[in-house]
Amino acid sequence: AGGSPSLAVTSDGTIWVWGRNAEGQLGDGTLTNQVSPVPLASLMYAVAMVAGESHSIAVIADGNAWAWGDNSQGQLGDGTTTNHPTPVRSRGLAGAVAIAAGAFHSQAIIGDRDRDGIVDPVDGQVVAGVFVDHRKVYSANFTDQNLGGVSFGFIADRSDLTVNVLEAVNPAGVWLGASSGAGTATVNACGFDVFLTAGDSTVVTCSSLAAQVFAGPIEIQLAPDILVVAPAGVTLTVTQLSPEQFRVENAAVSLVSLTILSQGQEFDVPPGNTFVTGDTTPPVVTAAFVPLGEVEEDEGRFRIEYACRDSVDPSPAITAAAVNGIPVHHGQVVKLELDDETEVKIKDGVLKKLEAPFFTLVVSCSDASGNAATATASPQFSSDDDDDDDEDEDEDEDDKKKRKTKKERSNKYRD
Repeated sequence: AGGSPSLAVTSDGTIWVWGRNAEGQLGDGTLTNQVSPVPLASLMYAVAMVAGESHSIAVIADGNAWAWGDNSQGQLGDGTTTNHPTPVRSRGLAGAVAIAAGAFHSQAIIGDRDRDGIVDPVDGQVVAGVFVDHRKVYSANFTDQNLGGVSFGFIADRSDLTVNVLEAVNPAGVWLGASSGAGTATVNACGFDVFLTAGDSTVVTCSSLAAQVFAGPIEIQLAPDILVVAPAGVTLTVTQLSPEQFRVENAAVSLVSLTILSQGQEFDVPPGNTFVTGDTTPPVVTAAFVPLGEVEEDEGRFRIEYACRDSVDPSPAITAAAVNGIPVHHGQVVKLELDDETEVKIKDGVLKKLEAPFFTLVVSCSDASGNAATATASPQFSSDDDDDDDEDEDEDEDDKKKRKTKKERSNKYRD
């Protein structure tokens, strides 16, 4: 018996109801009070039943939960706040083995959901319901059965809000929403505090902390001084690397940027980008000119090589790579020739040959936390220690003039 309806089930599974019926809590399709038991013809084979203040719930033999009556706070679990004078199926409760009802909330325990013949943590614990109470603080443990019963969290403080918790199928996880009321509700999800205000909704899972925000912004407290603000349209993943270090990824499918408030600073994370909190170590950058074939004392062909690695960020980004200020890319082959004058040959936007008094490769890289580092390199031309070198070094003026005349006649490419 609940606040107003009385329920009974006979050995053949027939449900009998009687009592007050102003909100349809008897489920017989009327709003007429019944002073003696009447059968509930639309539902059979009940294995468990409970009643709240003005709503009723039954689990039938196939494990589905059905509810009827007052639904002003969404306590029937059908995704609406419409009263139902006849039974409607509660969403996401296939496999329920036990149910409970308060004045304006409902809960269920899922049984052998994975059908392995064992009722175990893999099947999940209390997974869905509408948690509404007249008290300021209401705690209710629940788990995400889509992740094999991983501990999900609890509602720590709902203030004056109606907080909805339902199973989500696409994306798979637990749907959290604050449908009405004032103030801010605190939901501890996957070990992090998620703050909801009226109208906010998100789907979260516990593989790390993954959330898809449908209405917001949603605030997620990762640590005392680290807060993630995720507006509607954001799909994010949070992975904890250490007690004070988190990797926050704003998925490429997100529509807008998210914001991270960390240690008094504000960081913007656009779609497709990652941010690591608490990371102050710059990445390690290497750069080199790798000689190809024979390299003479003043010219040769070189391959541009560089790399960037970071101890925290698995994908640090190369922000710039250039030789004497001309952009280059990893693996590019360039012919270099030492000369007092600078001449550049570019084909299809790619540097092919460069003549200059010196050559410097500069490579810059940054990690997800904004730490930056730079590496430089210069090519190594060959040096000849033979005695004949003096003659090469003291090239006569005629030879110099010939080389200069030949160079002036050649076709030169400039930027």
